[in-house]
Amino acid sequence: MSLLSGKKLLFFGFIIVLLIAIPVTVYLVGQQQRTRSAAEAATTLSMLPTPQTKNVGENVSFDIYIDPSNINQISYVKLVLSYDSTKLATMEGSFVVSQWPSADGSTFTPSIPIGPDYGPGTITVAMSVGGTQQNVLTTRTKIASVTFKAIAPTEENVPTQVTFGNQSQLISQGGTTNTDEVGSNLISGLSGGSVNIKSTTSQAPVCVDLSLDKPTSGQAPYTVKLTATGSDNDGSVAGIKIDFGDGTDISPSDGAEGTEGYGTPLATASAGHTYDKAGSYTASATITDNQGLQTPGCSTPINITAASTTVTVTTSPTLTLTPTPTTAGQAETLTCSSLNLDPATSGTAPFSVNLTANGSSTDAAISKVSFTFGDGQTQEVTDAGGVGTNSVSVLVSHTYATSGTFNAVATITDENGKVSATGTCTAKVTVEGGSEASPTESIASPSPLPPTGPTELITIGAIGVLMAFIGAILLLAL
Repeated sequence: MSLLSGKKLLFFGFIIVLLIAIPVTVYLVGQQQRTRSAAEAATTLSMLPTPQTKNVGENVSFDIYIDPSNINQISYVKLVLSYDSTKLATMEGSFVVSQWPSADGSTFTPSIPIGPDYGPGTITVAMSVGGTQQNVLTTRTKIASVTFKAIAPTEENVPTQVTFGNQSQLISQGGTTNTDEVGSNLISGLSGGSVNIKSTTSQAPVCVDLSLDKPTSGQAPYTVKLTATGSDNDGSVAGIKIDFGDGTDISPSDGAEGTEGYGTPLATASAGHTYDKAGSYTASATITDNQGLQTPGCSTPINITAASTTVTVTTSPTLTLTPTPTTAGQAETLTCSSLNLDPATSGTAPFSVNLTANGSSTDAAISKVSFTFGDGQTQEVTDAGGVGTNSVSVLVSHTYATSGTFNAVATITDENGKVSATGTCTAKVTVEGGSEASPTESIASPSPLPPTGPTELITIGAIGVLMAFIGAILLLAL
């Protein structure tokens, strides 16, 4: 009898353990499902309206929206905006934080622990709801707006981009009712803005300089070489014609000796000529740009005297004045010594790079540093990096939007209008095409959740029934 009671006691103990194990198992499965659901990245950032079309000089504004899709609870937003500083410029108050909605229907101004900080081609700002749970964002909300000034035209049908950088963050506050894991970046999608910028008027090219390799006067026959330099602010130099003033003109072709820079915003061309007759002539240069506009803006007088029978070649002024060393000496006093690229000379489009031009002048202050990026874009710096002194180190940023190999060139101009040689400050930039990885690829997507819910409960119930069945068999066996 006592043996039978012991077996029954064992059976009832088994039933008690079973009744405790089932709810504990259900609780643990629920916790596992909660953990797998934590930090589900379901929030997007976007800019509207886009795309836009503006003229040079006009303002470009984008509204910035966040959409947690009623899944995430966002309490901290960090934005890193990237843009092409050669096409767009920031102004005082470019970034404006909006009023955010609260759960009670009111609005509030979020705290701003970072920024807005304006860097070369970037804006960084962070916004937070603080420790107030009712202020977390769960629905689509306009959180800020950003305004730029269009400063240079874009290529046709190639808009300039304003993007969210990979350092952007959307973080949850967490809490007892929030399944988001505290500190997780919950970005699921990024959509920036774009704008096509048009030039209001086409600018004619400019003749920068026309120089001779020797004095402007001499005895016939007198052979000289003229060098003309032209620039174009809204396109490129397509050709240069040198007119010697005696009925002879030469238009050096691209690639000819003494010709450099055709197809870029700054170009030079040289041509030689012999004046056989005495007279006063006016040599000039005409610059033509890629839009067909011309500027006959440079000229210089040349006086030729008849050869004297009483003056030998050895006593000719052309032998005693020796102007050529003077010209070479002047060129050496204005030097662009190096053009450095950071962080690299190659990358994947859109590829942003910093270019630093270094140079010096021994006899005149430097008035500007000009950058030609090789993709049809240029930039001039007149008030930074030592401009106004005899030594400069000027840094600019540029983004190559398309793939290809580009020759970046920097030149230095002094207060006398003298321009440094273009061959001393060049750099080759290689940009690959390839599809740029979406910023969202840097954020690990949550792993697909296995089937949960009723299926697991049915499985647990089946296990319970099976264990009860085994207990019943044991009871009968006792």
